[in-house]
Amino acid sequence: MLRLIYRQRRRLLFGSFFGTLALMMMVLDMGGLGVLGTYPTWILVTTLVLTSLVVATCIFAVSALLILLLPNWRMMIELTGLVTFASASMSVVFPAAYEVPLIGSFWPFILTVMIFSVIYGEVLDRFRIWVDYRSKRSFVSPKSAQELWTELVPGEAPIADHWDSMLYMLEPDPDEPDSYAVQYTHGGSVYEHQTMTYLKKDAPHFAKYHHVGEVDPKNRSLVEGTYEIEITPRDKGGCKVTFTASRNLMLHRQALALWFDDHLGDQADHLRARHLGRSDWSQSGRLRRKISQYV
Repeated sequence: MLRLIYRQRRRLLFGSFFGTLALMMMVLDMGGLGVLGTYPTWILVTTLVLTSLVVATCIFAVSALLILLLPNWRMMIELTGLVTFASASMSVVFPAAYEVPLIGSFWPFILTVMIFSVIYGEVLDRFRIWVDYRSKRSFVSPKSAQELWTELVPGEAPIADHWDSMLYMLEPDPDEPDSYAVQYTHGGSVYEHQTMTYLKKDAPHFAKYHHVGEVDPKNRSLVEGTYEIEITPRDKGGCKVTFTASRNLMLHRQALALWFDDHLGDQADHLRARHLGRSDWSQSGRLRRKISQYV
């Protein structure tokens, strides 16, 4: 559970910061510094800082509880923080906007739609605002290097033994010795088609492959990247496993979702929980358990 909260730390800190900033702006806008009383400056500043920390802690705790109880709604944390901040800013900078007949009372709804459309919607897709994404995460497993090699590297063992239950098909390309035609299932007869090509393979310690989706050629760059698996035996037993994922020219909304979720670290937590026989709170594990019900 604590690992899940840690993986969502960026989302929690982001939402807490903007939520706290918005609430403090609202309070000061309504009552001014007079709400803090007539005390020396250092006392006012200290009070303001401590109050902000208390508010931020409360927002952080409530947001963490939301992630644990309603993980599918986790995006509401950063969106709510931004919407509240935007609304508070408008009330300070353009207070007359809330007094416009018919429109004034709908500003919170309008801001919500606009911010969601810009951040996670498809409004900016046509402008091709590309973002590079790179992540590197590791975990320690009690398994041997050979066991990890067959479990983690696609094509080194039957699909049923691969760690990712979403891997549905893996067929060698007869024309390319190190390439495979791959299908990942997303449940409900929805499949993602990829071409996977190994760039380097040093069993049982290192593998790197390039993957690209079977899409319109003009969108090819949006769905391709590389994935590295490094397995390092430890003197104390077991191995350290390091994953490195790189994606170039991603859509901003996709990169932002991966960044907020710490996606690669979440996958590492999923594998760590499986190898150690512990409860799996990861988003990766929850998604795969859900998909397995429809496959």
